[in-house]
Amino acid sequence: MRALACLAFLATPAVAEDDLLVRYRGAIDACYQQASESQAVLACQSRLAAPCMEQEPDGSSTHGMVACIHAETLFWDEKLNAEYRVTMRMMREQDSADRAARPELAQREERLRAAQRAWLTYRDASCAFDDILWGEGSMRKIAKVSCLSSMTAGRTVDLISIRETFQ
Repeated sequence: MRALACLAFLATPAVAEDDLLVRYRGAIDACYQQASESQAVLACQSRLAAPCMEQEPDGSSTHGMVACIHAETLFWDEKLNAEYRVTMRMMREQDSADRAARPELAQREERLRAAQRAWLTYRDASCAFDDILWGEGSMRKIAKVSCLSSMTAGRTVDLISIRETFQ
């Protein structure tokens, strides 16, 4: 019974962050939808986390800030995955177009996949560094989740930019 109670307690933050994502995603969704180009998407950063931290009862506590920033990270992760799928589809189409005449160029899909995997490794290592940089202080939790959110948003913009070069 105690083990179940512990599991329920551990699962609570994820549920709470999903709830925060649902509650505060309106402004960031609107910003993202209205962004006409990749660089405009960058202006959407913090459109979920900032109001969440201002309006949630414990939003200014370390725990509250981490939960709000993590909720925004979930948003960016969702967008990253969607933009990656669209970009991969475009690279696949470009590869198909080049395969007959220029087969050496038909490697975009494979190389984007490799780049994305390398980027994920880099992001995780970089944010792990941000986490440990602060030592035992509570700032380390905020630094790590902020790093994840910022880098994920940045990579989302990178993927959109790749497609913009073909348009």
